[in-house]
Amino acid sequence: AVDLLGIQPDVGCFAKLLTAGIVPLSLTLATEEVFDAFKGDSKALALLHGHSYTAHPVGCAAANYALGHLRDSPAAKGHAAGDRASAASE
Repeated sequence: AVDLLGIQPDVGCFAKLLTAGIVPLSLTLATEEVFDAFKGDSKALALLHGHSYTAHPVGCAAANYALGHLRDSPAAKGHAAGDRASAASE
């Protein structure tokens, strides 16, 4: 969607995609600007959220395997090589 629309989202929420929905795990990615808005020494200023599956060990292991497989795939290597070639030509 980012490539299709040509925009960068401020926040992205992902679930099931890292573990194929077999074990619970989700993540939220945010720009540095959004992340910094919730940082602070006080719990009153921070965004605190948790749930019963936070850092679920089986979910983390499954996601780690999936990310390693994706990173090592021919498609990912071709995309990364394309990124480096584009950056070098700029």
